[in-house]
Amino acid sequence: MEDDEIFLFYSYLLLSALYVRLKRSKRCRRYAVRPINRLRKEKGLFDNLIQSMLQQDHEYFFKYTSMTLMQFHNLLQLVQARLQKNKTKNPLPPAHRLIITLHYLAEGCSMQELAYGHMVGLTTISCIIKETTQVIWDVLQPMVLKQPTVEEWKAKERAFYRRWNLPNTLGAVDGKHVRIQSPKFSGTIVIMAASDAFYKFTLVDIGGAGSNHDATIFKSSAFGHQLINNQLPLPPPKCLSSTSKTVLPHFFVADAAFPLHTNIMRPYPGKHLSTEIKIFNYPQRWRIFQRPIIAKIDTCETIVMAAMVLHNYLQKSEEDIPKEQRRYCPTGFVDIELPDGTWIPGSWRSNRPLQNVGRIGSNNTTQVSQRNRDTLCEYVNSQEGSVSWQEEYISRGLVPDTFAMNI
Repeated sequence: MEDDEIFLFYSYLLLSALYVRLKRSKRCRRYAVRPINRLRKEKGLFDNLIQSMLQQDHEYFFKYTSMTLMQFHNLLQLVQARLQKNKTKNPLPPAHRLIITLHYLAEGCSMQELAYGHMVGLTTISCIIKETTQVIWDVLQPMVLKQPTVEEWKAKERAFYRRWNLPNTLGAVDGKHVRIQSPKFSGTIVIMAASDAFYKFTLVDIGGAGSNHDATIFKSSAFGHQLINNQLPLPPPKCLSSTSKTVLPHFFVADAAFPLHTNIMRPYPGKHLSTEIKIFNYPQRWRIFQRPIIAKIDTCETIVMAAMVLHNYLQKSEEDIPKEQRRYCPTGFVDIELPDGTWIPGSWRSNRPLQNVGRIGSNNTTQVSQRNRDTLCEYVNSQEGSVSWQEEYISRGLVPDTFAMNI
């Protein structure tokens, strides 16, 4: 080896070693704690405004967190042990971490805004939101979003029939794009979910890349794969009613974007025959969905996951409260169907909606699925399966775009 080659070789090794050392060295920080943030106890939001809300103004507290004081304290008891940090490092207490995360979800404000108000570093805020949303999911998911058993599916079918007059229905399925903006990716991730008759999520799949073609999103999701391949523990086929001898499989209702399948009932082609149930009405109370989520992809996913289980948690906590006293789901928030068929739009419609997924299934359906849809159509238009006001609604062109399967 020539002297020049030896020199270049060792120079390359030296430069590589210096590069690795510089890359591993910690960023030089001007402050251990920014001087203004040392005034957190005297001027920060948590020790001042939040404490005033907790003691004097519960209405403001609800607006700040989207939950009542009792709901907050119950949630804090569930997650407190997982949020407690090493006290020798003077960390923010669990209540403070939970408040920051809930306000971020409820208002959709920026992390930098939270850093200013709570007088902590931006990196700290980012870590708090990532860790706390993961804890919320880990703790609440087994409680409020576990996969239903066969008997639980049967109970949901009975509830759906009582509320919506549609037999054999296990719930509604829908998909939405959530806009995100991360350092390595800007676009959308997809939520694929099913809900019961009372808008609580029963199955959720989060994280499909919105850049994928919509036709592949449902099939590649865990929920879609299990449903299409008959791997969900669904009840066996049954008669449409106690007096009907017609037997059909149990199914989810979906809009025209979904494929017609043995366990998926989508509408006939035509703009006036929508079957969509807006199962994402309530989660839009979390305003984080009304603008792009600025975070790393994995953090974006945990943020969405936390919002889903918080929705079910708050819905469940208000089940035994009279409708007129509910806060998370107040009277008039969702669409109301009166006994005469009058449809009153809910206040949720004033929120900016999440983007629908496009067509996620082909038009190639089996003859069995088509016959099942024809059979259901005949039933809901028969004397036994129809409702008194449906003909008038059709003639007046007032079929609501939220639910029209029983027409």
